[in-house]
Amino acid sequence: MRLESFDTNSLAIRVRCIHPGDWRLLDRLLSLIMVASDCGVHSITCDPIEYYSLPIRKAAEELIRRSPSLTVTGNPGGKVAPEEFGYIMLGRDAGFLCLRDVCNDNRYSIFIAAIEANVDLASRCVYIISDILGFTSFLSFEVRLSIYELLNNIVEHGIEDGFNQWIQIELEKKEDKLHVSIVDKGAGFDPTGDDRFDLDRYLRSGQRR
Repeated sequence: MRLESFDTNSLAIRVRCIHPGDWRLLDRLLSLIMVASDCGVHSITCDPIEYYSLPIRKAAEELIRRSPSLTVTGNPGGKVAPEEFGYIMLGRDAGFLCLRDVCNDNRYSIFIAAIEANVDLASRCVYIISDILGFTSFLSFEVRLSIYELLNNIVEHGIEDGFNQWIQIELEKKEDKLHVSIVDKGAGFDPTGDDRFDLDRYLRSGQRR
């Protein structure tokens, strides 16, 4: 499954099923419905499912019937998003961009203007993308929370003129791991230069947070 579009105004998403015959489609749809609901998404469009076997289609149709927010189209791809500099534009708003790598369906980039209003929107988008990439809803929520806290700190303490500064969030699935990076142009600091914090010792300790 991959994200095809993210409408920030109507809070609607469109996803594409890309593993015909895979029973995991039902698990992925159910997980996506829960995550999307948690994010306030009002509409999920899924295309296509006609390539799946009859038992899977019938089970998916029952799931859809019980989920008013989920609709299915028979259009294998719908409106194709334009490619720009090696990326597919999935969503755009004032101070917000969501992109997918043309050559790698498992790599997404989000760009936001460094203002408070974008922090929650970006963290919700990250939550949805992480789930679509196949990670559990629990892990996806932890990623959302971490991203929210990091972005909030950047906006509140690291950048003065947020309207003219952009933050990049990149998510990529590599095998069974989710790699997340955040790049900003805020005030820099050197953690190795602070006697109160030994970065080498912290990394060697194996702590996960």
